[in-house]
Amino acid sequence: MIEFSNTVLQDDDERLRQECRDWNAQEIPAADLRHLIREMRRIMHEEGGVGLAAPQVGVGLNLFVMECRGADRYPGMPEIPFQAIINPQVKKVSRRTSRYEEGCLSVPGCRIAMVRPSAITVSYLDEHLRPRTRQFKGLEGRIFQHENDHLNGVLLTDYLPEDFKI
Repeated sequence: MIEFSNTVLQDDDERLRQECRDWNAQEIPAADLRHLIREMRRIMHEEGGVGLAAPQVGVGLNLFVMECRGADRYPGMPEIPFQAIINPQVKKVSRRTSRYEEGCLSVPGCRIAMVRPSAITVSYLDEHLRPRTRQFKGLEGRIFQHENDHLNGVLLTDYLPEDFKI
């Protein structure tokens, strides 16, 4: 079994700064990965988030989940079906950007107006371990980019100017 935290790690936890490794079946059985995905979805819902990356529960895997079903923290958001993103690889980002206020379960109370590419094309494994390539745009693309940052040890606060204090 994969050991993980039942609560979301906070921004001062060094595990949030690690670069994650790809999942492979030789190291971690698929059944254990599926269990982790179910637990991450549960934790994400309990915390009222729309995305959760494995490092946020102390696991150094290239994995995150996302789903939007009327989250209290983000009223008026469109519905996004549940998805697990495993071993994502960014293939292309749009030159066009959009600005949106983001928050993070690991940095409670902090909201930052972020400018990100409007669309991103990626390849990954889905929750059934099937390879996928697709474009994410709009809110779905923004959540993807935010959670993917976590896989590289990047937090929302890293986008703030150096002299800005929270």
